[in-house]
Amino acid sequence: MFTQETTLFRFMFGYLQRLMADLDDRELATPVAGAVNPPAYVLGHLAISNDFTLQLLGQPTVCPAAWHEAFGPGKTPSTMGIELPTKQVLLDTIQLGQEQICEAVKTATAEAMAKPQTFSFFAGTPIKTVGDCVALLMTTHFSTHIGQLSLMRRLLGRPPLF
Repeated sequence: MFTQETTLFRFMFGYLQRLMADLDDRELATPVAGAVNPPAYVLGHLAISNDFTLQLLGQPTVCPAAWHEAFGPGKTPSTMGIELPTKQVLLDTIQLGQEQICEAVKTATAEAMAKPQTFSFFAGTPIKTVGDCVALLMTTHFSTHIGQLSLMRRLLGRPPLF
């Protein structure tokens, strides 16, 4: 189950590593071009999104509990309540979550994935099931934020990767 999503998820993580390779912790902690949150916040958000996916799959999470509050919706650097983790810690945590998701989806049952999703955010959308949420988080959501990071990287003066 989720074979194509797993392939895309892994591909996009590889791209994320390339995007972040030449950025340092100072750059990642500074908002870019008027953005409210800095690139490190986006990385933290991706890490907790992996935890959310793991929860949907009935698996243990990997992020420190404080990250769920700090990198959740509506937070800014001034309201996070924690010091931004380093780039390496963020990328390692994203990778660990991704590895666990890729293992968990192998044994996800059609029955469990067909259960209705319960998040009001998706009310009235085509995202109807737990499986829809898992697929969205592994692909569309992850890719959307990688697009943000790609733009931030370019605004910091880095050349395109391709």
